[in-house]
Amino acid sequence: MMRILVVIPHFFRPDADGKYGSARRDPRPRIAALSQAIQALHSLFNAHQVAFQDQPQQGLHIQQVNQWTSCELDILLCTTGDRHLLAKLPVSSHLFQHIALDCPDRELGFYCQRVLGDQLSENYDYYCYLEDDLTIRDPLFFLKQQWFQSLLGEAAILQPHRFEWSNPWLNNSLATGSLATGEVGECSDSSNSYLVSPTHPDLLGSNHPKSHDSVNYHKVYVDPDFESKTGQNPGFAHHFTERRVLVGQFLGQPIQFNRAGNPHAGCFFLTRSQMALWASAVDFGQPSSQFIGPLESAASLHLMRYFRVYKPALSWANFLEIEHWGQYNSQDLLNNLHLVQFQPKVVSYAANNFPNG
Repeated sequence: MMRILVVIPHFFRPDADGKYGSARRDPRPRIAALSQAIQALHSLFNAHQVAFQDQPQQGLHIQQVNQWTSCELDILLCTTGDRHLLAKLPVSSHLFQHIALDCPDRELGFYCQRVLGDQLSENYDYYCYLEDDLTIRDPLFFLKQQWFQSLLGEAAILQPHRFEWSNPWLNNSLATGSLATGEVGECSDSSNSYLVSPTHPDLLGSNHPKSHDSVNYHKVYVDPDFESKTGQNPGFAHHFTERRVLVGQFLGQPIQFNRAGNPHAGCFFLTRSQMALWASAVDFGQPSSQFIGPLESAASLHLMRYFRVYKPALSWANFLEIEHWGQYNSQDLLNNLHLVQFQPKVVSYAANNFPNG
C-alpha cells in the first residue's frame, strides 16, 4: 500500500485587490474549497471504504473495497499566524494535522517545502504539495503517476492540467431569474462579479442556436501553454531542447505527453527519491519570485530547475487533471477571448516509444 504525504498551505486574509482566492472578501468559497479538497483526498484514497454484501442465511456483511487504490494518507495543513479559516471548516479535525508556521505570508509555500523535507525520514512513497483550492477527482491519480515514472524514471515528472467548471450563462439565469445577455450577475462562489461570457462565432458556427447569445461553457482548462522564461534556461533541467514529446499506450489506447510550456498546476507530486534529490539542493526552501510570483514559484519553480516536466497533450488532458475551485480563472480567460481556432489533429501510435530515464 502506498504511503502518501500531502502538505496544504492554507492562508486567508481579505484584501481590496483580491487577485487570489485567499485574499477575496467572502471567506465562504475558501472554506468550501479547502473542505472539498480534504474530503476528496480521504474519499478517494483512504482504506476505510466498504460495501454491503447480503449473504444467504447470514444477512448483511461489510466488505472492504477498492484496496487497489487505497493508500496510507497523511494531510498536513500549514498556516501562518491567525490568517486562516480552520475554526470554520465543516470537516473533522481528525482528517488532518495542523502545522502552525512562523513565517511571512508570502513565504508560506516555501516553508511548506521545508515541512516536506523534514518528513523524508518517514519514507513516504509520494511527497505532495497542494494549494488549498485544488481537488483531486481521479481514484487512479497516483497509479497513473507510478505508471509514468516506471517508464520515464526519476528525472521526469508528470503534472496535471487544472480545470474549472465554468457555467456563466446558467449561473446568471439562476442569480437574476433571467437569461439576459450582457448583464452582471454574481458568481455562484460569491468570489467576484462577472459579465456573461462573450460569444465568439468561431466557437460555434453562425448557425448554432447560441452563436449570438450567451454560451454555456462547461469544463475549462485554465493554464494556457507558454514557453516559460525559465524553461528556456539551459541551466534548468526543464528546457526544450530534447524529449519534447512522448508517445505511448495506456490501457491499449494511444496517449501523448508534451514538455510543459506552462508547468504550473498549483501542486506537485514527487517520489521519495525525487524529494531527496531536491531537498539536498542549496536553494531548497528558499523564497523566490522568479516564476511569475511567490505563490507560483513555491509550487513550480523547483520543478523546472531539477526535473523534466510533462503534461498530457490537450487531446488527452483529462488523463491527469485537478479541479480548481470556482470559475475566476476561466471567466477571466473567456471574457478576454479574442480568437479561437479549432485544429483537430488525429494521431495514431503503433507502440510505446517512451524513452528510458
